[in-house]
Amino acid sequence: LNPTFIFRLTKCERMKHFSITVKLISSICFCVILTIGSLVSYSTWRSGLLVREKAEQSIVSQAGKQAAAVKSQIDNILAELRKVAYTLSLIKNEHTEIDLDRVQVMQMLSEVLRKNWEIAGIFTCWEQNQFDNFDSGFANTDGHDNTGRFAPYLMRNERGERILKPLQTASLFRAGGEPGIWYEAAR
Repeated sequence: LNPTFIFRLTKCERMKHFSITVKLISSICFCVILTIGSLVSYSTWRSGLLVREKAEQSIVSQAGKQAAAVKSQIDNILAELRKVAYTLSLIKNEHTEIDLDRVQVMQMLSEVLRKNWEIAGIFTCWEQNQFDNFDSGFANTDGHDNTGRFAPYLMRNERGERILKPLQTASLFRAGGEPGIWYEAAR
């Protein structure tokens, strides 16, 4: 269409011509906007999925590393405590010549606690007169109960200082003073 032709058209004919052009341009613009919007939406959705997957992988990886570190720490502590338990078991083993006195055992427990900040407390508890048969001479002294039984409990206070107390065992026994299942099952 040449421009002079459009001006020669009547007002009504010009409106029809413009309205078809406007409709055509509007349709094309709508399709272009819809296509661009769809592409942007899909791209955003896909990026979100990728970011989420990457974050989950990172979290799982970090959790695995932290779990391995905690397991290693626990294994080290258990190994240290097994050494103590084994050493203490040798005191009463007739085939060994380990002769530790009460002070040496308490020093050993104190050293384990000093070296391992992850341990809040450590103890050993012996039946009456079963450690060295001298309980009566230790009644109400550090690391002993009122009968003199060897039951040292070393723990940390709020400031991290090591303190020694006798292990409180009264609640662990049945009426009549018999040990509970915790003792008999281990024995």
